[in-house]
Amino acid sequence: MDRARPLLVVGHRNPDTDSICSAIAYARFKAEVCGQPAVACRAGSINLQTRYALDTFGASDPLFLADVLPRVRDIMIPKDELVLVRSDQSLREAYDIISHRRFSFMPVVDAEGHCVGKVTALGLASLLGRLENDAPGAA
Repeated sequence: MDRARPLLVVGHRNPDTDSICSAIAYARFKAEVCGQPAVACRAGSINLQTRYALDTFGASDPLFLADVLPRVRDIMIPKDELVLVRSDQSLREAYDIISHRRFSFMPVVDAEGHCVGKVTALGLASLLGRLENDAPGAA
């Protein structure tokens, strides 16, 4: 997850005062105590009781989120953090990287950095095993 993006703290749909105030308090806790950027959010309308509480204490309305379903962007590894293998690297180099990092696969890029495919740990291990067994002097 990208650490530069703030944590969105949201209660339940059709939020009551407790849900709204909890989101505000927890977002503030995460920001001030934990040092993690956080934003209080809500997944529904503010009711009259909650409006009164927010106005009385001078609290801002939490950000409204119409949709709280997770997206690929929420879990993806950013492009600048990807571990890539170049198409001209040796199979041994690719295998060493993929096994050290315990990846199941890695993207393969060409000389210009464009994605041209992927290699899998299983495919590399299988091919390297066959190549080593077929090498001269192998028993």
